[in-house]
Amino acid sequence: MELEDLVIFNHLATTLNFGETAEAFYMSPSNLTWRIKNLEKELGTQLFERDTRNVSLSPDGRLFATFATNTTNNWELIKNEFQNSNRPLQGQVRLFASVTGTYSFMPKLLKKIRLEHPELDIILQSGPVQNGIERLTNNDCDIAIMAIPETQTNNLEYRTLSPMPLIAISSNAHTHCWKTDTLILPQKGPSRDLLDKWITQNKYQKNPKKSCREFESILTLAAAGYGIGFIPKIVLTQSGLSNDVKTLKLPAAIPNLSVGIVTTKKKAEIKRIRAILNLI
Repeated sequence: MELEDLVIFNHLATTLNFGETAEAFYMSPSNLTWRIKNLEKELGTQLFERDTRNVSLSPDGRLFATFATNTTNNWELIKNEFQNSNRPLQGQVRLFASVTGTYSFMPKLLKKIRLEHPELDIILQSGPVQNGIERLTNNDCDIAIMAIPETQTNNLEYRTLSPMPLIAISSNAHTHCWKTDTLILPQKGPSRDLLDKWITQNKYQKNPKKSCREFESILTLAAAGYGIGFIPKIVLTQSGLSNDVKTLKLPAAIPNLSVGIVTTKKKAEIKRIRAILNLI
């Protein structure tokens, strides 16, 4: 049994989804199944109960999950203790952001990290920004660059980078109508929460709605004439479709979101994670 086996087991015990865990660790579902079966063989017990539709922890699996979580946490703590102030910080840090965030906010942060802590091993991940908190809580990343939720949870730590204004857009060829047009919205996350409140306040609840996982998809649909899209201004600024859409005058202002770096409070105790937070 290796430490990585425990990390993979912890992730699968959280997601209970072989496909999702396999993707997170860049392996095939069959390879993941093989690793779990080897772990079960070594322990002499079944850790997961599974059929064609469902995966759940067995009683022994729940017991082993406590051991695996404690072991991996203790490993991080002891590594943290050994990295005293006289040594350069080392180890891996996984940074997650949307594609736009990778281009917009990541370069400045990476330059600071490289100058202050050149021996850190930085792993970049990208995906729908709405998945940031989910990825943090599932231990798929160490730090996420994302919109900061209006209601902040106690288990997360935040550092603000900049304001992130939201704008409404439509195709240049489209004559928009606020009362009847389809509203193209982010699927979930702080921006969706903010827009839902704005829609209710301005009485657009009856408009047809379309949801997208990524802001870039919202921009593409709006440019094709499918309705009014809501995206951060920076997404439009950095897009090749900026000439295909127009920014609409809003009937009422949408409050700004703030974009920042977020991690769990448990992760923030690790010196290399804390060092990055302190660069902001």
